[in-house]
Amino acid sequence: MVLQIKNIEIQNKLSTLISLLSSNNAYFNENLNLKFIDKEFSIYAKKGHANLKKYIEIPIDLLPCIDDYEFELEEEQIVCKVKNKSITLQNDIMMIMVDIYNLSHKVSFHKQSNLFYNLKNHLEFLKLLTHSRKNEKIDKCLELLKNRQYSKLLMETFLSSRTFSYKKDNNQNSKQLILPVLDFLNHKITKKGFKIDKYKSTIAVETDKVESSSQLYVCYNYYDSLETLIYYGFSDISSPVLFSIPMKIPLSNGITIEIENFGFRKFSDEDVSKVLLPIKNLIPKIEKIDNKKIVVSKLAIPNKYLPLALRHVIHLILHELQIDSSAEVRLPILQAIEKYIIEENIRYYENLNQKTISIINDTEVSSYIKNQLKTLISSNIMFLKKYGSWFNNHAK
Repeated sequence: MVLQIKNIEIQNKLSTLISLLSSNNAYFNENLNLKFIDKEFSIYAKKGHANLKKYIEIPIDLLPCIDDYEFELEEEQIVCKVKNKSITLQNDIMMIMVDIYNLSHKVSFHKQSNLFYNLKNHLEFLKLLTHSRKNEKIDKCLELLKNRQYSKLLMETFLSSRTFSYKKDNNQNSKQLILPVLDFLNHKITKKGFKIDKYKSTIAVETDKVESSSQLYVCYNYYDSLETLIYYGFSDISSPVLFSIPMKIPLSNGITIEIENFGFRKFSDEDVSKVLLPIKNLIPKIEKIDNKKIVVSKLAIPNKYLPLALRHVIHLILHELQIDSSAEVRLPILQAIEKYIIEENIRYYENLNQKTISIINDTEVSSYIKNQLKTLISSNIMFLKKYGSWFNNHAK
């Protein structure tokens, strides 16, 4: 890996870090360039080198666990204190990473791009924006805001956006590990994720389609545009899906369909039919609770490239409800559910749009977050209306 960094201090720190990792069995392809442009790190394939077999591989034992350290912020600089002095190698790696974060003013940019910190004076809007993605991490951020622990909020969200959760086996609790160098790969949902090899105990970025001289990306997770804004501070409007808000859909037979936000089922290619294969990552858990309710764990609204994904999932729901499979019986019910889901999501984002006026006028909210919110809301309304247009054209 070649470093193309104008800042000499950052270049020296990175050179030390890569040498330390390499001397402990980490691998960095020599046909990669690491750059620092406009306050952002990024990794590129060298000119004339495309579709490399392996980009980077790092032994998991080298990755520092954040539980082994205490972190504080002092004037937008990270202060890191070692709690476990016996892990000298990981401690050295952690300290170099902290130096790189500080030299590149990462916390300063995080402060400008963090959704929770910027909307600290708009808690009701923030709750409305995040309620459709509710989880323990979001609850903790809201609690820190409520208690005005702003410095702790910035530190915890900064670290959580740079770690990954790992457990060696099912008998262990998950650990949050820092990703040295891998942290510099940016997100793109259409790319491959990190590859964990539990036999070799490594984390790697391997072959993916890439053009010569172009930037390398990795898929952090299967996120939509709202989730990337919540967790990483940018709205990824290139995502091919938008996850529905939670809702209850009453049917004429007295049964209620409840859509929640708890994730999808995991399937291998062999587990699903050919019809469902293109959407195998978007199939929710569908559970019939009693004769009155059916719960859907998460629901994806697709773009034009996967237009039938939502309709296939609704078919699965109707199958679980044992509704007559004939087209004349099932199709009107399917279309009514589909229309209800789209209209409720449009209503949600249009409501958000109305409530952004006070945020746009708040000088304490960064212009970056204002622009990201505008982009998120307008893009998602357009996304939903395009699906609605497709639905109208394929109603029969």
